[in-house]
Amino acid sequence: MGFFFLTFSIIFNIAANGFFKTASLRESGSAKWVLFGVGLFIGLLNTLAYLKALESMKLGIAYAIFAASSTIGIALVSVFLFHEGMSTQKIVALLVISAGLLLLWKS
Repeated sequence: MGFFFLTFSIIFNIAANGFFKTASLRESGSAKWVLFGVGLFIGLLNTLAYLKALESMKLGIAYAIFAASSTIGIALVSVFLFHEGMSTQKIVALLVISAGLLLLWKS
């Protein structure tokens, strides 16, 4: 059951960061703060799901999977939704992170 909650925690983390980035692109006004508030709420859901995952998972494994998966997901969101660049070095780094994630997943 821990992986179920960890998966939701990762999804919420990626979504929250997407909302924060979207809010940062707004000049000012209520839309900026609404987007920021939504990001905070999703961040709370992230924390609650992560806490639930930790009830049945080892911290060292859970955090490593959370951090690696979030890094990969946020990098992909930054490219596909925000049109940020993807250099060869960044691709290689994400592949190395992915390889580490696969090794952890099997441990």
